Amino acid sequence: MSVRKDKDYGLSVARLVATLFIITCHIMQVEKMTLALWFNVGVQMFLYMSGYLYGRYREIDAASFMYARLKRLLIGFYVFSIPFSAILLITKVYPIGWVDIVHFLTFSNFNFADGIGHLWFVPCIIVCYMMLTLLISILNKMDAIRSDAGYIAASIALMLGVEFIFQLLIRNEMMKSPWINCFVLGVVLRRIADGDRKIKDYIGYVILFGCIVMNAAQIVMTYVLGLEFESYKLFLFDRICDYAHMLLGIVLVELIRRIFAEIKNNDVKSFLDTTDRVSYSVYLVHFVFIKGAFSLLKVISPKALAVVAIYISAILIGIVIDAITNQIQKKF
Repeated sequence: MSVRKDKDYGLSVARLVATLFIITCHIMQVEKMTLALWFNVGVQMFLYMSGYLYGRYREIDAASFMYARLKRLLIGFYVFSIPFSAILLITKVYPIGWVDIVHFLTFSNFNFADGIGHLWFVPCIIVCYMMLTLLISILNKMDAIRSDAGYIAASIALMLGVEFIFQLLIRNEMMKSPWINCFVLGVVLRRIADGDRKIKDYIGYVILFGCIVMNAAQIVMTYVLGLEFESYKLFLFDRICDYAHMLLGIVLVELIRRIFAEIKNNDVKSFLDTTDRVSYSVYLVHFVFIKGAFSLLKVISPKALAVVAIYISAILIGIVIDAITNQIQKKF
């Protein structure tokens, strides 16, 4: 297998780590482990990496861009969801009907059966991609801002705008503003990294400082003081946690990128090319083997063996889904 000389394989390692984090998070959630939420940072890692990768563009053909992204996302989704829907209807492991399946296939409801709740990510990332043309246009105009302080202020205003639109106007549980802003910040930080502003020399330290302070605050309030909040205080605390995890995801991605920046072994690169390609398919299918009627945690013991079986099953079925997806993609 040939490898790309210009590819950032540090990001490939970060994508692999994010995938493993998410699977581990879901296993820990089902087992009711307190620290599960910290592994959920894999979601923020994925969203940030997506924004960062596409932040290199200063203009795109919106139609061709969306066609390419939707082709990959939707074909993979339906290669998984249509057979799984048939299995649900045939086995009757849940009291569902055709209306539930239609809602499932149109991204309207992922809560009628266990093992598919994580698929909110698909419509969420589609919305992020739909926003990209507008984001690029805004950032192109922001290039005219000369001062770093002004640029930072404009970036914060952009994220506040996203917060307002998705939290107060759209209010969809599958498109929470902190998740969307993770993608937005990825685009912004890539623009800064590729530019010649002085801010590029210290923005990483600012993010690291914010990550440490906000996550430390969450740890102290949650685990040390055991504080509980209500009403608007709960909303504010949740927002602190959401953005603390966003910064944690960014720090982890950038740390992994730097550690694995100089991968030279072609076999390792080929392995990472494969994990890049199948990570989406593995994400689609993994939760089925963790929670619900098809959970391997219920039928295999000890738990350690069940966990191994979950990873193996998710990878093998993910590879199959990816292979079918690729064959269908070639026809479009």
